[in-house]
Amino acid sequence: MVKGAEKLTAPSTSRKPAKKRRPERRDQILEIAVRLFHQRGFHATGMDDIGEEAGITGPAIYRHFDSKEDILLAATEAWTEHRFAEIDEIVATSSSPRETLERLARDHARATVAQPSLSAVILAERRTLAPDARASLERVIRLRIEAWIHALKQMRPELSDAEASVMVFAVFTLMASVTQYDSGLDPELVETLLVDMAMKSLLQTPV
Repeated sequence: MVKGAEKLTAPSTSRKPAKKRRPERRDQILEIAVRLFHQRGFHATGMDDIGEEAGITGPAIYRHFDSKEDILLAATEAWTEHRFAEIDEIVATSSSPRETLERLARDHARATVAQPSLSAVILAERRTLAPDARASLERVIRLRIEAWIHALKQMRPELSDAEASVMVFAVFTLMASVTQYDSGLDPELVETLLVDMAMKSLLQTPV
């Protein structure tokens, strides 16, 4: 593992075990709900709206989720667990700070491009989560930022912690911008563009 990076452990929440229902139907509802949360906003989207979009009656949706808060929690937990695993693997197996930084950038870009609605909803609606779930999510975000900052400062030791933090947050904002519109470009091209811009902005020293 890269020195200075914290070992990640799987988050825990107070969420009840998922009900044993058709997994493909549950995943479909989850995907539709996240898209609607992104398009309309979490508070403006009702369970009936989700059920109608999924082609099922309102009451039937409760066989899979207790509430739209439960749907948001399920989406957040899946994202959180994946991010823990990805960040830990990148930090543990990279051979240099530059490789760590580039792989973190690619992982972030790929997740954002592949699931723009989920990325946008989690960032916008995380305060809606119950305290335990929100704490787990915030910890993942914090550890991800720390991994970026640690790798960046190894490459640019002249940066202060505050300077490195500003630069990393700026890159996150740059990448998040692609969740706001559909460019029509090939996703792999968008991913490559984002990684290239991130690395250039972080490593280019001022003139």
